[in-house]
Parts: sequence; C-alpha cells; structure tokens
Amino acid sequence: MRICFRWCVLALVLTQWISAKPSKMEQQELDRHGLCVGSESFQQSFQPYLQSEYPLFITSDSLLNGFHVLLEESLRAAEIRNAILLNRLLSEWRENLPKKRGDFAGDSALIEAGYQRAAWVLEIAQHLSSGTGSLDSETAQELSRIEQAAGRSQSPTLGLDLDYRRFAPTGFYATNPDLSCYYRAVRWLQLVPFRWEHAQEWLAMEMIRRAANPSHESLSLWQDFWALIGEPDNPSVFDGPTSYNTFVICEQRASGKYLWTRWQERVNDQFRDLPQLNARVLPPRVSPDMEVASEILAEGRIPDGNEIWLRLQATKGDDRSLTSSYVKVLKHLSNPPSGCPDFMRTESWKRKSQQTVLAGWAQLLHSWDLHGKLAVNYGSLQESEPGYVEPNPEFFGAMAELVASTEAMLEPGLELPAQPEMAREVRGLLATSPKDELSLYQEPFFSLAGTPTENCAEAYLKLADQLDKTAVDPSDYRRVLNQSGRDLRTSWRNLESLCRRLELLSIKQLHKLPLNDSDRRFVAEYGEKLAGVMLYGGNAYLTPLDDAPRVASFAHIPQTGETLQCAIGRPRALYVMYPGLRGPVLCLGAVLPYYEFPTTRPFQDSGWKEHLDRVNPAPQFYSRPQGTTRVDSQ
Repeated sequence: MRICFRWCVLALVLTQWISAKPSKMEQQELDRHGLCVGSESFQQSFQPYLQSEYPLFITSDSLLNGFHVLLEESLRAAEIRNAILLNRLLSEWRENLPKKRGDFAGDSALIEAGYQRAAWVLEIAQHLSSGTGSLDSETAQELSRIEQAAGRSQSPTLGLDLDYRRFAPTGFYATNPDLSCYYRAVRWLQLVPFRWEHAQEWLAMEMIRRAANPSHESLSLWQDFWALIGEPDNPSVFDGPTSYNTFVICEQRASGKYLWTRWQERVNDQFRDLPQLNARVLPPRVSPDMEVASEILAEGRIPDGNEIWLRLQATKGDDRSLTSSYVKVLKHLSNPPSGCPDFMRTESWKRKSQQTVLAGWAQLLHSWDLHGKLAVNYGSLQESEPGYVEPNPEFFGAMAELVASTEAMLEPGLELPAQPEMAREVRGLLATSPKDELSLYQEPFFSLAGTPTENCAEAYLKLADQLDKTAVDPSDYRRVLNQSGRDLRTSWRNLESLCRRLELLSIKQLHKLPLNDSDRRFVAEYGEKLAGVMLYGGNAYLTPLDDAPRVASFAHIPQTGETLQCAIGRPRALYVMYPGLRGPVLCLGAVLPYYEFPTTRPFQDSGWKEHLDRVNPAPQFYSRPQGTTRVDSQ
C-alpha cells in the first residue's frame, strides 16, 4: 500500500546501490557448490531483481515473501473491521448480561458468583477494546498488568496464573493504537478459561452465551477468518450445549458433560500439568505446526523449527486450513525436480531449501500470532538471457493453487465495503499508516472527492466526512484502490498470475526450451511485479521501507521462563552458477535468513530489527548450530 511519485533519478542511485558482487571467499564457495549466500542484505526481497549487473535468479524465497506481505496486509484490513465489530458486540453483551441473571434458579450465592465472573470478563474486554466502562480497584489492577505485559503472575480477577507477556501487541497490531487495543481484548477473551470442574465458571459461560444471543451470527467474521488457521482447540461459549430446557444448574452441567466429550485439548496454553475441559469466548485455533510443537514438548524435549517441519512433512495434513495447504506447497521444495541443474542436487542447495521452508514458517507464525494457539571466469555475463527461474514447476503450481484458495477464503474481507464502511476505511488508513507514508498515496484518494491536500491528515478526515454524507460510485472507489495500490483483491490475482507464469518458465528451463521475448521481459520486470504484489504502487519500489525483519514465538518453557522464537532478517543476496545454454551463468537472487533462539525477554518486530542493527548475527543458513544461541532483547 505504498505509492510514491519520486524523481526518476532515484533509479540511478538504486542502480549503483545494488551492485552486489561475490567476495573472494564467496567465489570459492561458488566454485565448490554452484551457489552461495552473499554478505549483502537488502531492505526488501524484490530489490535484487530491480537493477543488477548479473542475470537474475528468481527464487522461491522471494515469491513466498510476496505472499506473506500480501497475506498480512489482507489480515490487517480484516482486523480493522473486526475491531469495530468487537467494540459493538462487547457493548451489546454487557448491556444484555444483567437481564440473563434472572434466568437461573437454585443456589443464589453460586448464581451471583457466576454473574460476577461473567461481568468481570466482559468489563475488562470492553475496557481493553475501547477504554470505556467504570473500574473498581481489582479490575484496574488487572488492566494495569495486561497493559504492562510483563511476566507471569496470578490474575487478581480470575485466580489463575497468566503469562502477561502474551498481551504485548505484535506485528501490524503494534503499529496502530486501535489495533493494539483490539489485540489485548481478543487475547483476553482467548485466554480466560471457563473450566468444567468449576460450577461458577460454567455458569458464567452460559450467562455470556445467552447475553451474546441473538448476536450469535456476528461471530461469523471470526469463524471465516479462523478457517485460514485450523480447528478450534477449545469450545467457544457458543459451542456449548443447546438443549438447555431447564434452569437448574446441576442439570445444565450434566447435559454439558455428555455433549462436550468430543473436545480433547491438543495444545496446552495454561500453566498446568494436564489439559482440562474448558471453553473460551474466542477460542484460539490450533495449526498443525503448533500441534506438533506441543507433542514435542509433551515428550519432554525442546522443539525446533527443523524437527517440527520434518514431522509435518510426514503427516497427511487432511484438514483444509491454509496452514495445511501451505505445508503441502513447501513439500515441493524438499526434493529437486527431475531434470534440474546439478547445483540443485548438492547439500548446499538442500540446506538452502531447508532455510527457505523455515523462513516461510516464521513468516506464517508472524501472521497467526493473535489467532493461533506458541575465482571463475565470469565471462558468461555476455549471456543474452536476462535471468532464470528456480526450476521447480511443482512448487510454483502448488503456490498458484494456494494463492487462489487463500483469496477465496479472504474474499468476504476483500469485497468493497458498503458506503459507511468506506469512511471507516479511510479513517483506518489514517490511523494505521505512518504519517510520512500518508502523502505517498493521497492523490488517488483525494481525487475521489476533490479534497484539498494542504494538510494531509486533515484532508483524510475531510474525505471521510464527505464519504459519510455523499454517495460514491463503487467502481470509482475500486479505481482509487487500484491507483493507490490498496486493492487487495487485485493484488491476490496478480500474485496467482505471477505464480502461473513462473511455473511455465520453470518447465521451459527444465526442458531446455528457449525463452521468447515475452518471457525475457517478464524475468527482467519480475522485481517491479513482485514489488506491486507487496503493495508498492507506482514506482514506490525505488524507496522501499526497511520493515522486512519479522519475529514470532512458537513455544514457551515454564520451567526456565524461556520463550522459543523464530525470525527472519533482511533479505540476502544469493549467487547461483546457472547452467545456461552457452555455459555457466552467474546469477543474483534473494533469500531470507532464518534465525531460531530461546529468550527470557521475547522480541517484538521493532526490537528484533534493532537487535539486527546492533549485533548483526550471522544467519543460520546452511545448518543449525551445535546448540542454539540464547538471544535476549535489551
């Protein structure tokens, strides 16, 4: 979503800046293995493909990076709308809750205890989401711990141990105050258990379920959204027994025990020894990788990314979640295709592919953080071809299918909003974009209503006010989204087209068929096309943002207080000696470095980027180190 209108002379600066060359040591690596990872790093994975004195080598890494950037932006757009919905729902639920207390007969003390617990849960959630509602001292103490997000301690309202660090917003949630509030509220509704063996909690769950009806349908947005991740690991309060025809609490619990026997918790996210039957207001989903990580922990061992993915590749992955589809796509990187160049059969390429898979996994974890449950003669430069594609048509074909299915899953959130939602979207743009970016794509938006542009932020607010009052042709709004690089549906379809073209080119290369003029032009323009998919509209790719590093947690070890994190750094140069029709060709591409480490002070994206700048650790590219180095944020 970045569009800029800079002087084209910047391209000259970029040309000289991306003058990557292998060092003497890297040349020796090229001689031995036909490929090496260079020391140069870039702000974005499309940059090596924009200006290079070498032919290009289009990697699976770069395409996966484009997929994840587009996925996160689509999720961000959906979450902006979900944040508005959550505020409305919590207000309705709290208003309805007192009316439902009278539905129950029996032990009056138990009924009151259940009501108080339900009221606490919703009151804290509403205050986290919107800052509204009165607070007593105990609730204020709970909110303070949540907002500080520091350490493990007992919740004053729940009487349970909570890891408050999990309330620290991550990724795009941390860049916007409204989404940060939404993140904490959703995390709270995910973590608060309604345990079967505690009658007051079971009763509180039933009160919330009744207070939330008839707005039950409003949860469909999250249900569609969660289909991307995996199955719920806990029942929602809305998944409870529906055969309550009596208000006697003991009968309700007996009915529930019979109907809930199918729920077997696979991933434990509470501080306890054994999983227990418990419901959540918004239950977190379990992706296949997190289930494997939990199994390894249950075996008394510390999981690592490599073992997790080796186990995943051995599973059938029968569920239809995006994560399962993603695993199937990445399996195509494990074995070189028939007829591939010799360098793709070396141990170095095998390790490179392993790191490609792990870097992709780290990016996927980053997206699901909230909703998931933790010297040679280089004369061959005279070669006429502009470059080559990583010759793995099965991977690119599977990626095209994955992109198409992902777009279909996200389709409800990619449609044009209704007229009132357009105004909210413009206000969301103002709230979620750094101020220095707002001016980069103001022109198309302001053309929609002729809004003056002297003061950028003020102009956006004026435009939103006009959209509240003035009818806008949806086709004009779609045109504006296209011009500004904000039309996510178009970007998804462009990515699918990109995958299909790469599939065709890789087939041609494996069969040693010559490229036609259209193919050569496509390869030469791949960097710009990838930048467009990654939401750099116009020529904004000339001044890319330095925001590629990502970090995510995948397990927690209570005994040591350590969190296991995986991360990617800035894209690095990949040099490949590709066997061209007239001899070996030195090509330049992009790979994403993968890191994995335990830490007692988990990183957020900004802290991880600062750590990379300060320490500049060597990427764990060719093999895992003997013993994983501990890394702590400062």
